[in-house]
Amino acid sequence: THGNQTVVQAIENSCNYYFYEVGRRMGIDTLAEYGKKFGLGEYTGIELSGESKGIFASRAYRDKINSIWYPGDTLQASIGQSDHLFTPIQLANYVATLANGGTRYKAHFIKSIKSYDYSETIYEAEPVVLNTVNASRENFAAVRTGMISMANSLAAFRGVDYKVATKTGTAQAKKKVNGVTVAYTNGFMISYAPADNPQIAVVIAIENVDSGGLGNYVREVYEAYFYRVIVSAQMSGV
Repeated sequence: THGNQTVVQAIENSCNYYFYEVGRRMGIDTLAEYGKKFGLGEYTGIELSGESKGIFASRAYRDKINSIWYPGDTLQASIGQSDHLFTPIQLANYVATLANGGTRYKAHFIKSIKSYDYSETIYEAEPVVLNTVNASRENFAAVRTGMISMANSLAAFRGVDYKVATKTGTAQAKKKVNGVTVAYTNGFMISYAPADNPQIAVVIAIENVDSGGLGNYVREVYEAYFYRVIVSAQMSGV
């Protein structure tokens, strides 16, 4: 229904057909290779002993569960379905890697710990690079431009003083309610801002909602973050 699409338009319009074809041409092995580089289905290193690794759909995973990988599975995997299972922190790390041009860092809950009067830094997390994604600037730029175009098309981000890059996602799921199997969707939105000078990545995941309605929640996080930054700068005399 979208007609001919560039990658920028396909991201803005969430065009499944475009990414079916991209996935078919790449093949599942290449998709799984890049998924791993972006940390999808991989540990983030966050300070949790029981962190879930998640799953990136692949032949290896099907072999592990004694199942077969069919050609049609590649198409489903190319739009985020099939066996994929990702945690919100993986998605946040993924979008941060996109934003910075391909460097994936170890995730942390705590950036630093200060003394009660802020006179001493008791602990500060040092950046740890887990890996880099080797891709051209043009490819990263195309994806980021598509995410900016999507953000510009959403009412939630109109009128903000900073540029947002975002992508929606819809996960289909089923559960039993009073013995009856009910199909529903979980809404996701990955994003970062400012798009031209990234400072913060935000991922929102809410059960049983449509992904298109999550922009307001993401904006509230940005408003709180950027307002705090402005107040802090004013208090320090900047």
